Amino acid sequence: MIKRIILLVIILLSITGCWDNKDITKQTLVVGMGIDKGQDKEYKVTLQLVKPSALQQNGKDKSEKPYLVISAEGDTIFEAIREHLKKTGRKAYFSHNRVIVICEDIAKKELSPLLDFIDRDPETRLSHQVLISKDMCAEDVLKLESDLEPLPAIEISQIMDNSETTSKLISATIFDILSRTGNKGFNSVIGVIQPNNNKVPSTIKELIDTKIQGGAVFKEDKLIAWLGPIETRALQFISGFNGDINSGLLIEPYPGDPKKRVSIELISLSTDLETKLIGEDLKLFINTKSKGVLAEQESGENLNTEENLLLLEQISEEKIKSELENIINIAQKEIKTDFLGISEQILRQEPKYWKKIESEWDEIFTKMDVTINVDFEINKTGLTSSPIISK
Repeated sequence: MIKRIILLVIILLSITGCWDNKDITKQTLVVGMGIDKGQDKEYKVTLQLVKPSALQQNGKDKSEKPYLVISAEGDTIFEAIREHLKKTGRKAYFSHNRVIVICEDIAKKELSPLLDFIDRDPETRLSHQVLISKDMCAEDVLKLESDLEPLPAIEISQIMDNSETTSKLISATIFDILSRTGNKGFNSVIGVIQPNNNKVPSTIKELIDTKIQGGAVFKEDKLIAWLGPIETRALQFISGFNGDINSGLLIEPYPGDPKKRVSIELISLSTDLETKLIGEDLKLFINTKSKGVLAEQESGENLNTEENLLLLEQISEEKIKSELENIINIAQKEIKTDFLGISEQILRQEPKYWKKIESEWDEIFTKMDVTINVDFEINKTGLTSSPIISK
């Protein structure tokens, strides 16, 4: 993987030419970037860099890591990045960066300086994935080791790429954030990385000791609240930040025995948001259609009957509706901010009306009446139609 990345960069620079024809041998590849508050200056920027010397060992010394993690401080993000030159002798090359980790202290203050730097710099990419680190600094995240990938930043990126399998993580890119930041009523939600339960941050050495799930809610460019994994899934059900849901898991208690559980895998879920102006009141209708398969059961009852499948569909509909009602209540009553993407829907459906209410949207959103309709269908029971041991 690492060798292919370096080979690709060399080929691109030698054949097509880079925008300023800079020598790749005088640069170092960045695969991960972290932003923390500095001790002596405003920012501390940490870079996870590909280490060519380790790659050239050809397996002779497997104890040497193929990456280097270095931090430097500056009064601006650009200055902190340039300070790395004093430690590496090479300019950081960002075109192949995979992930940017931002500590919660910076996120609570503002994201604008980082977004401005990335939007202006010709080497950075709008496809960089972004995470907010909670209860641990971004530098420590980039220092975590991986048993699956030679470059830990690659593993983090792959976890985010596969976020749709659980729907409990928002996989946000710089493009996603820029498209919402600065637009009145449009707010971002970004994925979160934090220590596993009962883990002391100072003792964490490997990625396996962290969890990448949940969401950080922003109002404009400031972090204002956190969402848990179930709340994040409900947000995905409504907004589809990662696109239509093609995978996910509902764990239900078996109706005949609450101690037994049933696993239902979501194979598709699409949501239609419709806003209607009734009199002077704006109403929102959320219509969700989904399909699933019976993936696992602990009971010995044959669930592959019309009666039992209808019962499981009803339970699934109630569960999804309950989760949707909860996330809407959080948005309207607790956080009092539209991070659900409703404003974007109004802009698409009624652009003239949006211009009229844009300045008052926060107040209108918190009072808006919401109607939820959920339709769930179980159309498969896996490769077997009966339990292993039948009652």
